[in-house]
Amino acid sequence: MYLLEHLHPFLQRQQLDYGIYVIHQAEGKKFNRAKLLNVGYLEALKEENWDCFIFHDVDLVPENDFNLYKCEEHPKHLVVAGTALGTGYVTVDILGVLLP
Repeated sequence: MYLLEHLHPFLQRQQLDYGIYVIHQAEGKKFNRAKLLNVGYLEALKEENWDCFIFHDVDLVPENDFNLYKCEEHPKHLVVAGTALGTGYVTVDILGVLLP
């Protein structure tokens, strides 16, 4: 998976303790992003008592090491714009948040 090939080194350079959980929806079901995020959150807590969560779409790859993946007091939007497979910058209208 392209995201994982780039995300692991990115997070390792930030010297973070992290886990990555890939949650995908069963085929033939109506897409429900919120449900997928909830399932991912609950499954991650079964393995580890995480105190920080980053919800990430697989098609949004961090491009700059100045994008720090850390939790602060309030949720924050990590992605404002990005490149779409070399087609130039596109705005992103989703909320990929950190939850403390």
